[in-house]
Amino acid sequence: MFDLADCCQQCGAALPVRAEQDPGRRARYCSNACRQRAYRQRTRSEPGEDHALVPRAFAAELTAPIDSFLGRDADLAEVARSLRRTRLMTLTGPEGIGKTRFAIELATRTRGVRPDGMLLVELAAVTGGELVPQTVAGLLGIPEQPGEPVAAAIARVVGSRRVLIVLDQAEHVAADCAHLVELLLGRCPGLRVLVTSRAPLGVPGEMIFAVGPLSAAASARLFSERAGTIGEDGFATVETICERLSGIPLAIELAARLADTLPIGAIGTRFTSAGRYGLAAALTVTHDLLGAQEKRVFRRLSLLEAGFDADMAKAVCTDTGISGKDVEGLVRSLAHRSLVIATGVPGGPTRYHQLEAIRRFGEERLNEAAESGPWRARGIDWAVALCRPLVDAVFTPSAPPGLIERLSDESKNLRKAVEAACERGDDRELLLATALTVCWRRQGYMSEGRKLLTTVLARTPCSPADRSLALVHLAWLEVMDGNKIVARQLAERAFAFARTADSPLAVARALSVLAGIRVSLGDYGPACVCYQECLDILREIKEIPSPLDIAFCRHNYAWAALQNGDNERAHELVSAALPVLRANGAKLTAILHTAGVVALARKELDRAEALFTEGLMLQPGDFRGPAYLIDGLAVVAARKGQAERALRLIGASARMRNAVQGEESPRWREQLEAAETSARRLLAPSAAEAALAAGRRLRREQIIDYARGRGHAVLSGM
Repeated sequence: MFDLADCCQQCGAALPVRAEQDPGRRARYCSNACRQRAYRQRTRSEPGEDHALVPRAFAAELTAPIDSFLGRDADLAEVARSLRRTRLMTLTGPEGIGKTRFAIELATRTRGVRPDGMLLVELAAVTGGELVPQTVAGLLGIPEQPGEPVAAAIARVVGSRRVLIVLDQAEHVAADCAHLVELLLGRCPGLRVLVTSRAPLGVPGEMIFAVGPLSAAASARLFSERAGTIGEDGFATVETICERLSGIPLAIELAARLADTLPIGAIGTRFTSAGRYGLAAALTVTHDLLGAQEKRVFRRLSLLEAGFDADMAKAVCTDTGISGKDVEGLVRSLAHRSLVIATGVPGGPTRYHQLEAIRRFGEERLNEAAESGPWRARGIDWAVALCRPLVDAVFTPSAPPGLIERLSDESKNLRKAVEAACERGDDRELLLATALTVCWRRQGYMSEGRKLLTTVLARTPCSPADRSLALVHLAWLEVMDGNKIVARQLAERAFAFARTADSPLAVARALSVLAGIRVSLGDYGPACVCYQECLDILREIKEIPSPLDIAFCRHNYAWAALQNGDNERAHELVSAALPVLRANGAKLTAILHTAGVVALARKELDRAEALFTEGLMLQPGDFRGPAYLIDGLAVVAARKGQAERALRLIGASARMRNAVQGEESPRWREQLEAAETSARRLLAPSAAEAALAAGRRLRREQIIDYARGRGHAVLSGM
């Protein structure tokens, strides 16, 4: 069997054949030159590139499928050789021919040739071409940065790494895929791209490989493996069936599943009389053999383009004749027939999806039954029920546990629900769009969220409460993009709509956002007034707000009070909020930083140091939090006269902040500058520059270790 483990991991050349009696370790490189070149690529750090600072990087691995892969070893070897000569390969072919399976098999077998990783980008459920780069960026954990196109951010992170990106089912977003691929290949010399599509992208340098049908022998073997034991007299019938199915693997898989309920002869008769060939024949025969309830559930599931779990299936498919429990069993039955595919991680919830060709066949049956409208409405109802708890949370992190994660998991289905609500003129479209925007913001898709909310706000009549909620989130998106004046105007409109809605929660939410925007504008006094009013409202509402809402409000108010020079009020607010947030673990890094700054203002240096260090012990996943905590430790060190440590920390935090754009308050910036100035006074100029340079050379984990006090071990290893 073809396996690139027998090829050099640097240049792809065939490795020398090792004698059977040679007990040595399998060679990875064909020559010492390739070995040295690979070493340099692993260890170099180009200007502006820090491997330790790449978020999640290429940790996403392709999982090798558990079923066998038949009849294409020669094709795999040919495409693998071609990928050593070209940087863009597109696998073309009709639906069901096995393009996706071919791509995954190739990627998993050639894993060692792409030492920096590989990524599978599934595009079937991506509805708008503008979401192609966002989908890739989301899988890589790359947040959108103001002023930087998403595609440019991907190129920056990929850099010179030797990686393979697989763009699967790209035909419906081909133009946007082509634009992204052309940009990435132009900027990322180590990148290879493998595309599956019914048609080429049309990018210069693209090499095309047409995935053809299986041979007669491979088709019969695939059918036999999937169907199980077949008597000697059945092989001729199997060959006839496979010929009727034109060697299309998906069609053969579907037909083979029928062997669980029909003898081989009966299956052959069904296909002989079907009047169709290929995948159309397999789908028609399989569908005709479904029971009445299975057919109803099958066609309704076609609405769930982005996959679904049991709860979603029940919400969309249950009717007077099919209970929720029935739906679960019927979905499992469809999965057994390969009409639905079950996925999930061990110990986690099971999710399902349909291959696009099967889903579209089901959608045709749905339209024939004139059920598209009513059952699409059921999908909107499900999505609205999922999103509605957002309205009862003043701050997004205080929403019910797991809600934001659940919404993020269903973000593609939410996008479909928004589109369906728009088509039906459903005024709940704005609530759905707002929830989707919250998910996108979490995933780093700020510009798309802003565009969507602006569009939906302009066209959708809705309640003042829903409009206020949407304006609040749109205001935050504008802040993140640097449009603070526009953001303030939106927050003021959100506040006005909240007053009209007679909703104390909506008023508190709008006040909090307006206060935060005023802080970013330097209007600290008015911000404190807004926070005080928000806090008063939350204290009056006994039954709804989470204690977290009040704690978050106190924390944000404390930071505004600090900037306004009211250190004692800030201390009072932080002291009340910190125990609640410590117990819950929410936004703990942020409040530990604020509490540390409050302690600095009160000249409690040991307490400030303990709070900043506690924040670093949390090992947060973002870059900005640790940078600000390290800034705090630098200020503490400078005030204690530890000049060399202070400057090393300042250099280290500057490097961390360079990875992610962020904004600092002027007052905090002044404290950092004062700390650097005082530390420089205690050292000779050359020693001061050496300390800053030493800090800048540290990588992320080394920075955090040094800041925690493990400085000797870190620096001795440099």
